Amino acid sequence: MCKWELSAFLLFGLFFHVFGTIIIKELSGADKAQYGSNNTLKCEFLFKDETGVEVKWFYNDNMQIVSWIPTKNKPQAIGHFKSILDFADDNDTMKSTIRFKDLTFDLSGRYTCKVSGNENEQSETQNMVVYQPASLVEFVEEGDAESITCSAYDLFPMPNITITGSYTTGRDDPIPIIQEFDNITITDDNYYNISKVILLDKSSLNRTVVFTCNIFIPETAFNEKLNITIEIQSHETTTEYTDIYESTTSTEYIDSPTINSATLSPSKKGNFATASTIPSIFLLLTSAILLYLNSRL
Repeated sequence: MCKWELSAFLLFGLFFHVFGTIIIKELSGADKAQYGSNNTLKCEFLFKDETGVEVKWFYNDNMQIVSWIPTKNKPQAIGHFKSILDFADDNDTMKSTIRFKDLTFDLSGRYTCKVSGNENEQSETQNMVVYQPASLVEFVEEGDAESITCSAYDLFPMPNITITGSYTTGRDDPIPIIQEFDNITITDDNYYNISKVILLDKSSLNRTVVFTCNIFIPETAFNEKLNITIEIQSHETTTEYTDIYESTTSTEYIDSPTINSATLSPSKKGNFATASTIPSIFLLLTSAILLYLNSRL
């Protein structure tokens, strides 16, 4: 026996001693299930030195739907639940399992497993929600960003719907919403159609914004999110300034073949005559004269 099994055994033994001779170990099963599907609820229990043990299931606290005496007979459904429930055939006298066939909306509610004997009784309760997800969810922009509408169709039970918006720049400025309203209708099959409309002040919407629509049914697995991005290009004009530099001339003489270049503005481009060429011409003329005089001597 491993450590956790030993711990569980000792714990149940302590419970038997303190709380009595009947213990419900666990009531398990899905607390949400889709319309038309199957679901199973399982009640595991222990009893010791107890006679006349009976297991009963109740719907919404006071409607008995199952009766079972583990030591005498098989579980029996009661009333209209005879056509709804099935039972696990596992011959386990310490476990009561009920199985729902073809769930309908009216089966949503509280289910209680009660185990009783001549001296003690224990019970546990679990909720179960039967729901129908949307057949269609859509989020559309209308009138060139003048309004946005989020809609969902054929849901049960009644869903919640929210629309939130945020700028892509991360700024916290309020989004210019003129009005928002909900529209809820019930179909002939008792499904819900729901929509939320937001009217926008487009003239004040000067940055790109992302809207998120969230449609969900509380206490179920149905939760849909859709996004719409409205891109707004700013009408502000941006002027780009270009620095223009006047031409400059180097006045420092350097005995090197390197030529000092001038920075020219576009208006003076091609004006390459500068004062730095005059000393070079003077030196050439002087050298020519000295060579001529030496040749005459």
